[in-house]
Amino acid sequence: LTKTCKDGSLRAAAESALYYACTRTSDVEQAGGMVLAQLKQATEDLDKGSWVKTLALLGYDKALPVIAPSLRDPNSWLATLAIDNLRRWPTPVPVNDLLDLAETSPDQSRRERALSAAIQLTTAAGNGRQRVYVREKRPGPQAPFRQDHRVTDGGDRQQRP
Repeated sequence: LTKTCKDGSLRAAAESALYYACTRTSDVEQAGGMVLAQLKQATEDLDKGSWVKTLALLGYDKALPVIAPSLRDPNSWLATLAIDNLRRWPTPVPVNDLLDLAETSPDQSRRERALSAAIQLTTAAGNGRQRVYVREKRPGPQAPFRQDHRVTDGGDRQQRP
């Protein structure tokens, strides 16, 4: 149904129905896997966008490595859609992909949008008292390395155990 709806409002309704069906099944893992398979096969950006939206709302972690390249897609519409939907992820899992984009993208508007999305994810996680692990670049004589830190409820950083 989602693939056949090209009109904006009909497509949005089909995406909502798909998400609803995925969350109402007894096996959300299987449903997420089926949507991920569609994303992997998608050739049209409109279809990719629909699958990214659904997978992000589900918070289907296995999809993140497939969604992350869309953050740097040459099609700015798809890249923006990916950033905006990762900001809606129910957990802070995508924060490192967003921070990496904020640090390295040559496109300033993507950097700003990605940073805003990362801040929103960490703020929401802090409000829900979830642990958020961010990767911090440390400059040095060799190539930069990353140290994992946990942002605690008070905003303090602690080294990851």
